[in-house]
Amino acid sequence: MNIKNIGIITKPNDSVKLKQRVYTLGVPLGFKIGDLRSGTFLFFGGEYDMAFNYKEKYFLDGDKKSKFNEWFSDRTDLFMPSLFAGFRFGPAFGVKGQYYLNNFYNQDYTETVNGVKTQPYKNLKANMMFVTLSYNFGIRKHEKTKTTTTTEYRKGTKVIIEKELKSLINRSLANNR
Repeated sequence: MNIKNIGIITKPNDSVKLKQRVYTLGVPLGFKIGDLRSGTFLFFGGEYDMAFNYKEKYFLDGDKKSKFNEWFSDRTDLFMPSLFAGFRFGPAFGVKGQYYLNNFYNQDYTETVNGVKTQPYKNLKANMMFVTLSYNFGIRKHEKTKTTTTTEYRKGTKVIIEKELKSLINRSLANNR
């Protein structure tokens, strides 16, 4: 699971700028193909995000005039499916592209302004796509012997240590003899 802050920045005219974002809770499901032990692999899959907070900022001539947020807003769809694909270059570098399948705006959203019902997103269409570049700063060491490969690196706060299965099997067999 992950939490993301995603959105768009639009300029309806020269003096107005809108920043519209949602915080989402996402569940990805993907597949990896390649040398997972060395960290060089291709990955692809899909993700299902739930938008739990909508935030909008309104700027006029570069000055922030208003901002608001709504929990579980009807301004966007509650669920936002997406597809992703990427490549990991060893344990340190990666690149990923992600495309959201539905419109960012809920075109059926209705609000009442000064007693008049309006649909501000009726004719707006915005399918989001983004590219993510990643780098893992926490690589600690990599050593290789004839029977063992050990890579220790930090991913967030979790330390992952990989050991070659063959060496574990060989040690187990040697101890049983």
